[in-house]
Amino acid sequence: MIIRDERERFEGGFRVIQYERDDEGRCVPTLRPPDAVAEIDQFYALRAEEFGRFYEQLCAGALSPVGFFLAYHKMSPKEVGPMVGLSARTVERHASPGGFARATVEELQRYARVFDVAVPDFFSFVFVHGELACTSRRLGDRLLERVDVGTRPGETP
Repeated sequence: MIIRDERERFEGGFRVIQYERDDEGRCVPTLRPPDAVAEIDQFYALRAEEFGRFYEQLCAGALSPVGFFLAYHKMSPKEVGPMVGLSARTVERHASPGGFARATVEELQRYARVFDVAVPDFFSFVFVHGELACTSRRLGDRLLERVDVGTRPGETP
């Protein structure tokens, strides 16, 4: 999983179309930023804080990678169990470091589909500092991941 130093921010990338009547009674569209720009940016800030907190718990051995993604996606073992074809109890075991060590590659592939990550994301967090351009692509039914790193956008080794 690639994590950049700078957190995501909402840059007002979409506009709200509002129709108003002009002097002649015709409806005229006007574009304006949404009212919730500050709230959306605050949401991204809170998600970045949550990510940091869950990552610390993962590094401290309080969560397994499955537990990390469960917490980050605000999902319960009861919800995820049917999606991966396992009992909620098994998912709960996999959320702990000891239980995760007993998960099979096939089970990890199913978790990867649910959490929309590649299997290597359970084992590797890549922190990018500065202006490096990184892209990743999942291969082999999420079992492999290709990561390209360059010094400028679009440049790959």
